[in-house]
This record gives sequence, structure tokens and C-alpha cells, in this order.
Amino acid sequence: MKISYLLLCGILSTGVFLTSCNNAKKDPKNTQVLHENSKSFLQGVFPGMLITKSATLEKQTFSGSIVSTTLDNKISVDFDKQGNWTQVKSMYNAKIPKDFLLAEVPIISMYLQNNYPDNFVIEIQRIQNQGYEVELNSEFELIFDKDQNFIGIDLDYDDNEELVDFNTFPAVAKEFINKYFANSSVVISKREQDGNKATLKAYLSTGYKVQFDDNGQWKEISSNPHSAIPMSIINENIQNYLTTNYPNYVVTNLENDLKDDQYEVEIENENKSIDLIFNQQGDFIKID
Repeated sequence: MKISYLLLCGILSTGVFLTSCNNAKKDPKNTQVLHENSKSFLQGVFPGMLITKSATLEKQTFSGSIVSTTLDNKISVDFDKQGNWTQVKSMYNAKIPKDFLLAEVPIISMYLQNNYPDNFVIEIQRIQNQGYEVELNSEFELIFDKDQNFIGIDLDYDDNEELVDFNTFPAVAKEFINKYFANSSVVISKREQDGNKATLKAYLSTGYKVQFDDNGQWKEISSNPHSAIPMSIINENIQNYLTTNYPNYVVTNLENDLKDDQYEVEIENENKSIDLIFNQQGDFIKID
């Protein structure tokens, strides 16, 4: 979630108080690029803080950001063209104030308090009409829908990934989602670049995460704990093996390893998790 931006004016050593930026005759911190809604937001949520710089971004981001501003508490806030915040990020892994989270995302704040009491938020991104992505100091990235309901965890933290429109995914990937997850909607989608290869990730409203290669071939499917991946996705031979040998288990993770000609199937019941390896024809190989 890194963004480069173009400064429109020099950065001077003196700060500009949020409470006085509207009245300043000379604005060395370039606060004139801020929408009035943005100024009001900053005054209300970060009272008494100093604006150290404001800048117009080189291009609008996927989440709609067009302006970025930095405060003297080492917090940067991005805004869209209506002046609504789109991203709040701390520098040097500092803690984003809880007052901001309670005011702007109270349901997410409560979830974090109950489930991650020893962690704190270092970045939060809001994608209009889709959802939120929250990064913790542990480098976990949590996905929430637009109503702030928890969707899942992105454990594959990578600086080379970016938010993208799901409509840009290959047709075969979109058809896969529509076929096997017809009752789900895509909350957030990402593209992770690794050299000349890309991984496409779709986070669904039902808690599933589906990864594709850049041709749209599915690579991995994950579910929330104890939720089952649809059996119809799985090779029929594997289905029969699981029904016969593990009737009380559900499939919670499925990897399609074309390179090694294998499927890796993770199954769980209330007490145990097992990783099983099959070849692409669905023949059992071993327990991993």
C-alpha cells in the first residue's frame, strides 16, 4: 500500500495548526489543496495536531485518494475528491490513535479489542462501497466488508501487492467465483507482483479467499476456521477418498500445485487438522 506523490510546494520548518489553517494568509504547508471536509475532519479527529505537508498525488489511487497530508504525530491521511478519508497510515510503525478508530470504525475497533488486544493498527484503508483493509503491527492484514464485518486475514503480507478492481481479473477467474461462490460478493481484490509473475487475490463476503495466477487459474482457496470449501471444486477421486476415510472432516484449505502435479488438501474437525497430498488425478500420495 505504498503511494508516491508530487509535492506542490517547498516544505518549511514551521507547522500549521489545524485550528488556524483556514485563516492563514500564507500557506507554506500547501493546505489549500485540502477540501473543506478534509480540514474539518482533521480538526475533529486530530485536534491540535500540526500539518507538516499536504500534496496532490500523481494519480488517483484505486481507493479514490487524490490528496495526502502528513501530521506532526507521524500520521498521514489520504482523501478523495469529496474530502473523505481513504487511508490513514502511521510512520515508523507507530500506533494509530484509538480515538480515531472509535469515531470512524467502531465495529472494527471492537473486533480488534476483543481478538487482537496485544496488537495495534498502523494502517487502515477504506475502499468505497467495498470494505476496509487494516494492517496491524504484527503485519497481519485484516479484511472487513463495508459494514465493518470481519471477512478474513491476509497472511501473505507483501509490499509488492496493490488493490485492484475485480473486473480486471481474467474472465476464467471471474467465472470460477460465479460458479462455485455464487452467494458471495468480492469485498476486496489484490494483485501481487513477483518478478514477471502475478498472483490475484479475491476476498469474498462469505469469508473465503481465492488466489489465481495471472492467467486466471486458481492456485489456492482458504476458508475461515471450521468453514468448509465447496466439495464440488475438488477432484472427484479426492472427494471419494475424503468421504470414505475422513467422513467427519471438512476441507478448509486447498492448493493447486501445477508445478509439482499435486493438490494439497487441508481438512479439519473440531479437534484436529490434517494435510493430505494428492496428485492431479486425485490419487492419494501421503499425509504431509
